[in-house]
Amino acid sequence: MADMSSTLSIAARVEELSRISDWLDATASAWQIPESVTFSMKLCCEEIASNAVRHGMTPHTAGTDLVDPLVIRLASVASTLHLEIEDRGPAFDPTQVAEPELPDSLENAQIGGLGIHLARQFSDSMAYERVSGANRVSLTFTWPGEPKRPARLS
Repeated sequence: MADMSSTLSIAARVEELSRISDWLDATASAWQIPESVTFSMKLCCEEIASNAVRHGMTPHTAGTDLVDPLVIRLASVASTLHLEIEDRGPAFDPTQVAEPELPDSLENAQIGGLGIHLARQFSDSMAYERVSGANRVSLTFTWPGEPKRPARLS
């Protein structure tokens, strides 16, 4: 079976983040990706994309129409899915972030600060590179089945 790929480009704005989930759901359905893998991809992608938008927006673009795009690519090669999230914010390598100290109970848990940790836990691998002024986070997910070629993917 031929390799497949799909790309989503959105404005790097909080209100655009919900489009990622819709796009991943549509792609996963068309490619017949198992729900467990889809869940992991969505969790990881949403965490990395949310961090890029919430922490990487530069003052000159915040609240203006000059927002750089956030580009998300998904490719299937054999039984491995490659997910890339690319943003044009300041250089930030999530692979260098120390593991957080996890709370010992729900009562002691704080909101936030676990996105990168979750992406590491729910993906098979995470890599980072700075390419032509952009951050590119690459995540891989393996699954036992082989994706099916979609009839049509918008």
